[in-house]
Amino acid sequence: MSDFVHKTFVANFQGEWEGMGADNEVVETFALSTMKNLPDAVKEIVDFLGMQPCDKTDVVPPKKTKHILLLSGKVVGGQPVYVRARMKADAGATGVSVEITARSPSVASLRHSLLSLFESIKSFTIHLQNFIVAV
Repeated sequence: MSDFVHKTFVANFQGEWEGMGADNEVVETFALSTMKNLPDAVKEIVDFLGMQPCDKTDVVPPKKTKHILLLSGKVVGGQPVYVRARMKADAGATGVSVEITARSPSVASLRHSLLSLFESIKSFTIHLQNFIVAV
């Protein structure tokens, strides 16, 4: 996905996020069963999406079982996109549950791109699972 998005710094993520409004969002939930912990999940999501972590949310405090990652970027064509990834480590099991919400000012035209992003994440998750099984 990082081929289609580049990192963009925003000084006020919350303001940009709220400015987009819920009418301009797409939400999807994933089970990242190959992730051992929250820091691993954060690193993989940041690397895969190729977006800029905001408000130092790329650092997970020790012993936390929940975390919110905030990301900003621009898709090809210059439209800004903001992502909130709410994560929870699965108790007693390996894996992390993630709800990814993406907002953009032109969600109608970006809806296909965002849905493709979510499909890519699903494919990436399956690829990781297959890799781990092979090792």
